[in-house]
Amino acid sequence: MKLNYFAYTITDNNDSNVYFDNISDIIKSFCLGRKRALFEKNKGLKKLYLAMPSTIQNIYYLTTPAIITAYKAVNRASGIVNDLSAVLGKESLEKVTYFYIDPSYPIIGITEGKGGADIDDLQFLSMKF
Repeated sequence: MKLNYFAYTITDNNDSNVYFDNISDIIKSFCLGRKRALFEKNKGLKKLYLAMPSTIQNIYYLTTPAIITAYKAVNRASGIVNDLSAVLGKESLEKVTYFYIDPSYPIIGITEGKGGADIDDLQFLSMKF
């Protein structure tokens, strides 16, 4: 897993002014309000879900659905192998990308693993606020 961190700015598209405002309160309010947490990128080919854990401050999850046909549920005691969809029910298996937004400075840290959301997805998401 790779860890990236960077500083960010906010640019007003109308007058090209650059601001160094902190977006942590915006993201937190968005997650708490839960108006819309699922975003579709590339005409629905990639689904991104934004979530905030209730126990850890300033950490957020950006998840993408995993392809569950690549995984099986195995009962090691009995040796029975089942499709994961039977075990999950209405739940979804997701690949998680963690990102941190500093509450005082315009700094973001993001993990990047294979098959999960990446920096481009986070930038895509930031354009939706």
